Amino acid sequence: MVTAGRIKEGILYRSSSPVNRWLGRNTYADEAARAHGIRTVLNFADSKDRAEYNTGYSDTYYSGCDIYFGDMTLDFSSQDFRDSLSGGLHFMCEHEGPYLIHCMEGKYRTGVTSALIESLMGADIDEIKDDFTLTFKNFYDVQNGMQQPFSDEIAASIGRLASNYLCELFKVDSLDGLDLAAEAENYIRSLGFTDEEIAAIKYNLSGTDAEEEAATSETYAETTTASTAVATATTTKNASALDSPKTGDRGSVSVIPAGLALFAQAMLIKRKRR
Repeated sequence: MVTAGRIKEGILYRSSSPVNRWLGRNTYADEAARAHGIRTVLNFADSKDRAEYNTGYSDTYYSGCDIYFGDMTLDFSSQDFRDSLSGGLHFMCEHEGPYLIHCMEGKYRTGVTSALIESLMGADIDEIKDDFTLTFKNFYDVQNGMQQPFSDEIAASIGRLASNYLCELFKVDSLDGLDLAAEAENYIRSLGFTDEEIAAIKYNLSGTDAEEEAATSETYAETTTASTAVATATTTKNASALDSPKTGDRGSVSVIPAGLALFAQAMLIKRKRR
C-alpha cells in the first residue's frame, strides 16, 4: 500500500504481476488484490492479448477489475513511455479506486510511475525513496516468508535510483530545492492533461477537492518539517534493522543477489551518461 504524501490510506497499491506465472507470485498478488478490494488496475507489463493469454486468467479476481493495458517500455525518456503513462493516468482519472499499479516485477515501471504520483501528491524525496526501495527489499530479501538483512549500502543505491529517475523525467540535474509537486504537475501537464484532469487524479487519490487539497498541503508540509526536525535530533538504536513484511503474499523468492548494489550503481552511471 502506498501512503506517501497526501495519498489516502487504502486507495493505492503496487505489486508484481497478478497474472503472469513466471515469477511464481501471481496467485499471491491476485489474492492481495482481492483482499484490498482493488477496482482499477494499471498494467504496465502487458498488452490485453498477452495478459489474457496467461493460463487461468479468466478465473482470477484481477480479470474482473477495470484494467488499463499499457505495455510500457523501460526507456523512461522515450515517447512510448510517455504515451503509456499518459494513457494510464487518464484511466485513473476516469475510474474509481482502490487502484493497483503493476508491471512484471513491480520495481521499475511501477516504481517510476509511483514516484511521479507520490511527487504530485506532495511526498518528499525521502518518502519516495523509501517506497521505491521497499519493493526491492520485499522482492529480493524474503525467503520462506521471513525478511533477511538488507544492507544500508544497497538501500542507499536503490534510493539514488529513484532520485535519478525523477531527474530524468523532470529534465534536471538535481532534485535539491525543487518543488516536487509542481515539477510532477508540470510533467503530467506536458503529457496532455488539463488542470481539471490533474485535479481529478488528486481527488481520486486523496478524496479532497482543490480547496481542501490546498489546506491539507499546508498542514502536511508543516507536519513533515516538524517530523524531520525530531528525526534529526533522535538517535535510533539498531538503525539498520528492517521491519518484517506487512503481508504474507511475497511468495517463495531467493535471497538478494550479492551483486545488486553493483547493479544499482551501474544503472546510476548509465543514466548519468545519457
